Amino acid sequence: MITDEKQRTQLLEFMQESLKTSEKRENEADNNSYDAPKQLMLLTGRRLILENTIVFLSNEHVDQEQASNWIHRIKEKNEWLKHELERHRIRRKENRLPISFIHAKRFGQYEQSRSILSKIEEICSKIDD
Repeated sequence: MITDEKQRTQLLEFMQESLKTSEKRENEADNNSYDAPKQLMLLTGRRLILENTIVFLSNEHVDQEQASNWIHRIKEKNEWLKHELERHRIRRKENRLPISFIHAKRFGQYEQSRSILSKIEEICSKIDD
């Protein structure tokens, strides 16, 4: 649980760094190759999670309860995305379909939300030590 300003700052720095990396990867992926659209959708999914989280955490009026609810929503979204990705993977396999743009975007969102949750756990475990 993010309990103080230092933890929030660490998380914001991590996300801003991730956003810069994502922007760099977007520029590299925009190369008119066959896989470029799917790669860009994956990165778009990551960007959506990062930008929304940065805006939320940048609000200085966020209290402990709101932060707790936000973490809970990220966990729920992560589980929903995991379920949707698995459902889509099975459907793709059964029907021999290519990866869709929606699937790529959701995969990017799943990866980024999982990354954020891992960072939250890492930051919070430093306090416990």
